[in-house]
Amino acid sequence: MRNGMVQVMSELKNNALNYAKKGFKIFPLKPNTKGEQVLESWKYESTTNLNQIDYWWNKNPNYNIGLVTGNGLLVIDIDVKNGKDGLQSIKKHGKGLPTTAIIKTPSGGYHLYYHVNKTISNRVNLYDGIDIRGDGGYVLGIGSKTDKGIYMLYKDVPIANANEKVYEFIEQQNKKEKYVENSQQVNEGGRNDYLFRIGCYLQQKGLSNRTIQKSLEIENEEKCNPPLETKEVMQIIESVFRYHKGYIEIKNSKNYEGTYTVTELLVLLYLAHLRKWEKHFFVYSYVMQFQMEKSFLEKKFKKEQLFI
Repeated sequence: MRNGMVQVMSELKNNALNYAKKGFKIFPLKPNTKGEQVLESWKYESTTNLNQIDYWWNKNPNYNIGLVTGNGLLVIDIDVKNGKDGLQSIKKHGKGLPTTAIIKTPSGGYHLYYHVNKTISNRVNLYDGIDIRGDGGYVLGIGSKTDKGIYMLYKDVPIANANEKVYEFIEQQNKKEKYVENSQQVNEGGRNDYLFRIGCYLQQKGLSNRTIQKSLEIENEEKCNPPLETKEVMQIIESVFRYHKGYIEIKNSKNYEGTYTVTELLVLLYLAHLRKWEKHFFVYSYVMQFQMEKSFLEKKFKKEQLFI
């Protein structure tokens, strides 16, 4: 068992060194994670320096490999999870893409690597189940592990140069401006504000500090593209905790905190995921109940009342 563990650990370091020898910048991530950072700033500290990489993985041979995209490296990220089937999208829209190196992800998806000669930014949900990792992003390298499994080399061929089909694949959907509206991920420029707003909402509703911290850490790893560094997330959490903690009231039971019932909180969470026309319908129903002085969310309207 010990020899087997040593072999896996050595493989991670060797893979990291091989990436660097090919000119790709890499950095370590905490074992078994996709976004928990080891460095203060992976953007500034990622490197191709073999001695530095050797030092990192000698320090912890279980570090996952963060492979920086951009600077000539493009990765088409095909997801097969959360009800999305990127394989169908690639079959429909990716005809003519050149054969290239492919990594299979633990969730059953794939990473297609291409050399590009232009700057391409990260794009989320370009097609259903298809993300683009370019400048300012990263992917996990071969041998990296998560709870779902290991990132494995699927097609062992040289990384191809992107042809017109690759650029068409990226740009044609971009013209429809569809991926931005449908995206459930948060890109650079909006990540700090997104996490801060969520944190303040949870603080206002009286959730425990530990719950708020864990929630923001998970949201950062799952939704932010790329995830913020751990130090930045902690600074956001500390800012959130400076605000007054609210209260939650549970009706027909003991008063724990505040003015919102559990039913109301569930409805508020539901509203956050509605599409625009569904929210309009909800507000219309609210107004109609108000006009008729009927109850709404377990509260009775009065003529002089406008809000719950």
